[in-house]
Amino acid sequence: MSSFPLTPALATIAQAHRLPGLAVATHWQATASALTYGHAALEPLTPLSADTVFPLGSITKTVTATLCVMLAERGHLDLDAPVQSILADFRVADPGVSRHVTTRHLLTHTAGFDAQAPTPPLPQDAALAEAVAALHLAPQRTPVGEYSYADVNHLVAGRIIEVLTGQPYEQAAHRLLLGPLGLRSARFLHASEEEGTTTARGYTKTLDGRWQPYAGVMYGRYIAPTGGLCLSVSDTLQYLTFVLRGGVTAHGQRLLGEEALAELVTPRLRTPRGDGVTLAWVMTGEAGTGLLQQRCSFGGINGVAFVAPERQFAGVIFNNAFHGLRAQTQVMQLLLKQLPAEGPGA
Repeated sequence: MSSFPLTPALATIAQAHRLPGLAVATHWQATASALTYGHAALEPLTPLSADTVFPLGSITKTVTATLCVMLAERGHLDLDAPVQSILADFRVADPGVSRHVTTRHLLTHTAGFDAQAPTPPLPQDAALAEAVAALHLAPQRTPVGEYSYADVNHLVAGRIIEVLTGQPYEQAAHRLLLGPLGLRSARFLHASEEEGTTTARGYTKTLDGRWQPYAGVMYGRYIAPTGGLCLSVSDTLQYLTFVLRGGVTAHGQRLLGEEALAELVTPRLRTPRGDGVTLAWVMTGEAGTGLLQQRCSFGGINGVAFVAPERQFAGVIFNNAFHGLRAQTQVMQLLLKQLPAEGPGA
């Protein structure tokens, strides 16, 4: 891959923030670029590359939303129908919410779950159906329609995908989207790694400045639709360019029609801080010139994926330090500063 103009700054930022590793990949003016610095793992010492696999965390939510819109476009899902029309046993703390929550509410984080609603504390091998069945214990806020970001929304959306496709979420995601996009590195948490692949490991710093592997909360297989996808840096960029191409794969196969893509990326409401909320992304800036993005903070990994359709620009940034959010923000600001305000040829 050729290089977006960031090379001199990458090492400086990584060293200043004391990151084990930092990876950046961009697509701009039909050119893909990837830059990496440091290590995917420290014991044993493993170099970081564009083929290093990272857990995507909440970036997975954009995949779940895309699958829902694909099913809606094919006539299998009504985004505005009550969830109970598909999941008859769906129950949450408030009976009225149980009856009226829709898939659209789930994808836009307006289903009434409290922002701090945890994913259920279930065994590592618990099925997604078990996790959704446990949501009657999850804290809620009412009324439905008020924005409140919560991971559990996408557990329910993932279960809807399972019921409509007759397949486990992971299989449906591979068949409908990840496979057609050619994302060969795609796997979900707890699945076996393919031989020859390198997976980034998250780290935290001790009080005396040493690195230690992240040892915080980890989740079971049921986390798949809300934060369980793993992809290499280069494959993550390939997924983002699918959005830039308007729902068309690199081989010219259309997976989403124009109306379906618009449904996926058009803001429908605002967060309390004023950002636009789409079915898959959060948009900063104004519609038409804004930046679609989703962040990842998972297992000592920090990341962000972003798409600017009008400027035909997409990018992904990952680092494997628990404290790496500031470095990630600095790299993103630098990228956007070097990007022209208007699209190619404007």
